[in-house]
Amino acid sequence: MSRMFFIQYEVRPLPEHESYAEIGGAFANCFVLAVSAGQAEELALRHLAEIHWEVVSVEDPALPTSRSDSSDAEWLEWYDEAARHGDCYVFHQWPNEPQEDDAVH
Repeated sequence: MSRMFFIQYEVRPLPEHESYAEIGGAFANCFVLAVSAGQAEELALRHLAEIHWEVVSVEDPALPTSRSDSSDAEWLEWYDEAARHGDCYVFHQWPNEPQEDDAVH
């Protein structure tokens, strides 16, 4: 039986990404229906690669989550979308310029 998992990655666009020149990176919030944490991670990583994002780090590992874990309206909207479609990916992006002494790609 599938459960909802939440994973957060720090990602950066690959050269094939349509907005490679404009985006420096992002945090990807991933809501994934899967039978295990391992499968959720596999599905999320495959999807991110398909849409030309490279994972820099795992910010929050795959953890089971439920709708009652948050009362935030946006979070609930994303959770509900994933429940309907099997997954939902939300990107919080920053521009392709130095961020707090970080290098850009």
